[in-house]
Amino acid sequence: MPPEWTFYEGIDRLAPAHALVVEGGEKRVWRYWDVDPGHRIRYRREEEYAEHFLEVFREAVRARLRSVHPVGLLLSGGVDSGSVAAVAGSLLRSGEAECPEFRAYSFAFEELVECDERAVSGPLAEHWGIPVTDVPADDLWPLKDYPDHGPDRDDPYLFVYQPLLDACLDAARADGCRLVLSGDRGDEVVGDWIYDEAGLFLSGRWTALVRELKTTRGSGPRQLLRGLRSDVINPLAARLLSRAGSRDHDNGPSLPPWIRSDFACTLDLEAMVVRAGHMTAHDAAARPRRWERIRNRAATWRAMGTERQRARQAAVYSDPWSDRSVAAYVHAIPQYEVNRRSEPKRLARRASKRVMPPGVEKRLGKTEPGALFDRGFRELGLPMARALLADPVAAQMGFVDPDRLRASYDSFLRGEPIRYDFWWPLTLEMWLRAHWL
Repeated sequence: MPPEWTFYEGIDRLAPAHALVVEGGEKRVWRYWDVDPGHRIRYRREEEYAEHFLEVFREAVRARLRSVHPVGLLLSGGVDSGSVAAVAGSLLRSGEAECPEFRAYSFAFEELVECDERAVSGPLAEHWGIPVTDVPADDLWPLKDYPDHGPDRDDPYLFVYQPLLDACLDAARADGCRLVLSGDRGDEVVGDWIYDEAGLFLSGRWTALVRELKTTRGSGPRQLLRGLRSDVINPLAARLLSRAGSRDHDNGPSLPPWIRSDFACTLDLEAMVVRAGHMTAHDAAARPRRWERIRNRAATWRAMGTERQRARQAAVYSDPWSDRSVAAYVHAIPQYEVNRRSEPKRLARRASKRVMPPGVEKRLGKTEPGALFDRGFRELGLPMARALLADPVAAQMGFVDPDRLRASYDSFLRGEPIRYDFWWPLTLEMWLRAHWL
């Protein structure tokens, strides 16, 4: 949904990057910031892109460390929060930033060891002398203590690992933290599935292009030719067609089977999803796709939900990856310097290498706690999930087909691959039961 929508009739939210003045009974709304689509930054040496990015990111972190209370950071073993920790540590040690105390909070898995990231985050925190609180996480599965961790009134969106986050925020509040940083938007800004082989081709970086094609396609002549056609020729052709005014949505998103067709038709949901900004890999050049990811609606709604979550713990939420200067810089440079198949989050890794302990930047990587997900939905949380799906309010209101929704969950329990995550109708159901009945 557009970020200015709310779930209250007659109440709108001010859209991001907009200002509002009410004077004499009249209101005036205007956009006060947007990226400059024509701004470009080019360097002779690749290293200069990372050096410049580090300068911009350091300022984004420094500005968010200002606090009269202790500052916390949710630290994982990933690039995003790891970069925040490393930069914050370097700023505090050099005296370029000050705060009463800077602490990190990490999930500690003793049983589900495949979910534990402390082998990466630990050395990083130790290097910069950042105290770390390990939050026991094995028992914080989805639906743990439901409805204590349910969605709030303003929004049915609920993070599936909410019990984990709540436990970390409880620990941070106990330590007096009133500002809690994170690396939430790092994926959108420097990661995700946005690659620019076409840009490498047009800039004459043939060696790098072949390396990228080999990463995903293989090294044989036929594989390279298929990769050249798929990752270079097709995107360039699609770009030309897009400039000519043609755009093909035949391969666009389809709706989950458990959404009732009559409800979808009433709202024209399929078209709404496309209008929301869906763009397939070959719809446009990498730069507009990157900008679309940075400001995509889902990330904006997540940020608003996170703000409410922090507020419940009497804390302020801040994410250096959401800084406007960071977004503008990433948009202005060649996208093949931002992210590559052979080097995920290339820009962030190369920049953070300058403030990381030796070798740590190579070990940074996202770990999805899939074992905890399974513990919640295949084992300990199974009775609660079944109860939510037995007679869903969402079905009574005409939103979902209960039989198809249960069938999707049963497919998951049988270990079959499912295209659509059943968590979203579950969190909707929790919201309806808590605030509509």
